[in-house]
Amino acid sequence: MTICDHPKTYQRPGRKNLICKTCWDAQGAAKARRHRAKLKAQAVEAYGGSCTCCGETELVFLTIDHVNGDGAELRRTLKGAETGVRLLRRLRDLGYPPEYTILCFNCNLAKSIRGECPHAITPAQEHAPGATDDEPDALAA
Repeated sequence: MTICDHPKTYQRPGRKNLICKTCWDAQGAAKARRHRAKLKAQAVEAYGGSCTCCGETELVFLTIDHVNGDGAELRRTLKGAETGVRLLRRLRDLGYPPEYTILCFNCNLAKSIRGECPHAITPAQEHAPGATDDEPDALAA
């Protein structure tokens, strides 16, 4: 019995149903996406469930952050071997070490570019030198 309508079918290992390579690959990709999503959800939950800077909770926006800012160095040392699913598995196997945290993509990128997230800047730091709170905001209309 075939379970797809594509002309070329082959026997799936350990199964009696025939399926083509295209369908087999699609099923494998879907399974891999589900597995990665599960690992990511576990990591996010282990690290508090939200961005530690702004509080974002939407899973698709959240990323793993190297607290010490050594992620690029680590990737160079390991030749990129500790990214994606491999990193998520390693974090799980190590019991979610404190050298990592969760940031949303915006906060993570801002930290990478500016050295700190704009959410971490205090209101006093936002003002240019010599500016006072008495001056009207130029952007407010």
